[in-house]
Amino acid sequence: MERSSPKRLRLRRTLRLVGIASLLTVTGLTLLYTIRIGALRSRVLKEVAALSGNAYSHVVSAPTRVRVGTDARASGVAARLGRAGLKRVQRAPEPGEYRVDAGTIQFCDAPQTEVDTRAPLVTLVLDGPVIEHIDVDGRERENVLLPVEHITSFRSSLRERRTPVAYEDIPPGLVLAVLAAEDRRFFGHPGLDTRGIGRAFLRNLRERRVVEGGSTITQQVVKQILRRRGRALRAKVDEAILALFVERRFTKKQILQVYLNEVYLGQEGPFAIHGVAQGARHFFGKPMHTLTMRERIELAAAIRAPNAASPRRNPERLEAYANAVEAALEDVAQPDPQGDGTEVAAAGGHASASGRAGAGGHSGAGGMSLQSGRGVRVSVDASE
Repeated sequence: MERSSPKRLRLRRTLRLVGIASLLTVTGLTLLYTIRIGALRSRVLKEVAALSGNAYSHVVSAPTRVRVGTDARASGVAARLGRAGLKRVQRAPEPGEYRVDAGTIQFCDAPQTEVDTRAPLVTLVLDGPVIEHIDVDGRERENVLLPVEHITSFRSSLRERRTPVAYEDIPPGLVLAVLAAEDRRFFGHPGLDTRGIGRAFLRNLRERRVVEGGSTITQQVVKQILRRRGRALRAKVDEAILALFVERRFTKKQILQVYLNEVYLGQEGPFAIHGVAQGARHFFGKPMHTLTMRERIELAAAIRAPNAASPRRNPERLEAYANAVEAALEDVAQPDPQGDGTEVAAAGGHASASGRAGAGGHSGAGGMSLQSGRGVRVSVDASE
């Protein structure tokens, strides 16, 4: 029997030690990464749970009291009701709504607690601009408090402007436009869009630089919570893994609500604008439910580069982005109206801003790279 030479024995021993050391190193790094992801997972899930429940710090004004004899026009009563978050209607107002007619202003504040589900109907009878009579649920009053005005809401910095809203209060047409711009298959993927990742990889390979990302809205929510910038590979891996955890814990609508309240939409002086509700006021000077369909599309298109392409600074560039978003509206995967995230194909047609807002039609991609693959064709009442 031939014996191994001392040199071969030393080589085997060395290779064995290298193998053991490599295994221990990989195991240690895997353990450390698992611990790190576990800590990030806990932080992200806790934050999404809080934000989906509107757990922001809110800044509101002192309540304004109006009396018989107050000049409603000079006091800006109707404008104050709008800033308080009440929706203007043309019928008898329900909780959270107000109506302005010739000679009267009526409002019904939103319930302040889950227990207090009823709010009184207040009627201000005017003689010209002056309040002549105040009626609260059929009882005459000399004065009444207007609902407090929402100034802003912030998560961690006073230099944020945001108006958090529930998913149900966001116009469906605006939701559709955001999905067309950012993640057309949002209601059809589990947090990662393999089509989008593959397409982005091939394009970045062709361009030899990072020109497109394949991040889903869920991954963007994780990125917002972790307050990360840039496109480092390790960060992308973290966000992809954490997105899967988020999708397992929360419904699609909860995730989308957090995104629509957190998305960055530019600067106003030292203040960062966050959320589509505040973005509507920032860009167009009015509540989001009064935006035309074309304005909703432009608001969604501005998410890509809110400071570089906005109605104020570069409307031509924004128009090109908006045209690409409009062209993608018909490809958005919609949720099952009876569920929380199942795709459903509706019969015929597609949503379009053409003919509804009186502005712009389809004009091709306009140079914008959309981030998701094709979904199902749907018919949506975008005017809602």
